[in-house]
Amino acid sequence: MPARTPLVFDIGLPFSGSEVLAALFTANDYVWHHHKSGKLAQDIAYAQAAGKTPLRPWAEAVGFSGLYAMDKRHLPHIRVQDIYRALHAQFPDAYFVHTHRDPADWVATRFWAEDGEHQMHAAWHAQIHEADLPAHWMAEQADHARDVSGYFAGNPRFIDLNCAE
Repeated sequence: MPARTPLVFDIGLPFSGSEVLAALFTANDYVWHHHKSGKLAQDIAYAQAAGKTPLRPWAEAVGFSGLYAMDKRHLPHIRVQDIYRALHAQFPDAYFVHTHRDPADWVATRFWAEDGEHQMHAAWHAQIHEADLPAHWMAEQADHARDVSGYFAGNPRFIDLNCAE
């Protein structure tokens, strides 16, 4: 029986370049799942809480991105920052790709994503005014980059990918 292709997880923040990574894999005939309206992140969070294996409904996939859920105010905000360690514990042989891009372009894209709905949900969950989101997101990105770089230091299956270069 042939060995299974290692899984790949994009652990960049929302709208940080995950579409580029997904397009790269799908163009090469790999099954990739992106966001699924937050269902991927919800499944990971549920599996983490229940002690189960995440992402079983999408077992045919080689990669996942858009690992966040924030569009339902009655449910907790699930951030990639809160789940990547659990994914690494469950899938230690997986590749973890931290996608990022030009900060100003990223903030502008994120601010207007989903016809402005993304910014409204992000501000509500962060409990800040929408005008404060750019500074909040820049700090969040810096913290996340520092955190994943430290956590995966020396791990050959960690890839820091600037999607703008």
